[in-house]
Amino acid sequence: MKTHTFSIVVGTDACNAACPFCVAKMTASEVPKVKDFDRRKFDIACRIVEAASDGLITVLLTGKGEPMLYPKQISQYLMEIDNRFPLIELQTNGTLIKDNLELLQRWRDDGLTLVCISMTHVEEAKNNKLMGIRDRDYHLWETVELLQETGLNVRLNCTMLKSGIHKPVDAERVITKCVMAGVDQLTSVRSRCLTVS
Repeated sequence: MKTHTFSIVVGTDACNAACPFCVAKMTASEVPKVKDFDRRKFDIACRIVEAASDGLITVLLTGKGEPMLYPKQISQYLMEIDNRFPLIELQTNGTLIKDNLELLQRWRDDGLTLVCISMTHVEEAKNNKLMGIRDRDYHLWETVELLQETGLNVRLNCTMLKSGIHKPVDAERVITKCVMAGVDQLTSVRSRCLTVS
């Protein structure tokens, strides 16, 4: 079996954004309580993944909601992973990064290698509106720069929408902006919810 990514779900479905296209809305809601860490189950899961995979290289810390709302859980996972895997990534909407730079540096020292930030538009005001981000202090491109200063790699995950990035010319703008900003990786997905008002 070829498995290249081991996904670990952090936290609950709580989120500080309101993306209308979010996949979390397509599944049943969970009880908004973080379960206690079960080291035995986690070790079993790691051993299964290590034994069953041929070439597993990446751990992805992700969530049904916003993982960075649960920093203690992220720290616990990083401590338990303890360099078992060469690449450890964190998927986030990016809004909590600016206020947690020291924590991100500690996570980097504990093995975190890359932060993947969700986005919908090159222009920050449009990006924030499309993602339902109400924090006026959130600036995508400043966040990218702050992450780079911590020594972490950055991937932007662009969700393509009719009201956002939709046409080839829009995609070219994203690519150009990412190159200019020194973004390490760019991925894109097309949302079934094509128009967001």
